[in-house]
Amino acid sequence: MHRDLRRLKSLENEIIECLDIAIDCGLEANEGQAAFRMGMERLSQATDLKTDLIYAPLADDPATRDYISRLDGQLSGLTERIDILRAYLEISLCSDMIDAEAVTMSLNRLRRRLLVLFRREAALGPVYSSWKKRHEAPPVAANCNTPQRSVELFH
Repeated sequence: MHRDLRRLKSLENEIIECLDIAIDCGLEANEGQAAFRMGMERLSQATDLKTDLIYAPLADDPATRDYISRLDGQLSGLTERIDILRAYLEISLCSDMIDAEAVTMSLNRLRRRLLVLFRREAALGPVYSSWKKRHEAPPVAANCNTPQRSVELFH
């Protein structure tokens, strides 16, 4: 459980580091393009991991469903803007002429919005941990408090 959450945090850190390199180098440089692509690969991995590990089980549980629904509603505008910036930057990479100033501004916006997203989703860690502990608890015997009758009493 904690290993998965650490992996997710590690992916988030790698995404920001890759975007920092892309900003420093610029997307017109091969190193900047490679860093951006790696960051977007890590973003896809982090999104898949969050969906499978956290969002899906918490959304299926009646005890946490409302919390996930509210959080999802709060994050929907942010995630849409992230998707638009990502698409713009990926299309810019395919273009022969890159507007370096616009791309740099978009990279910085993407980085800032991802940091906001990661901070807001950080609240899911403790919720997930509690949920996981509750579902991994050993089952309690139904009759553990009932007195045991000795067979000898009935003979």
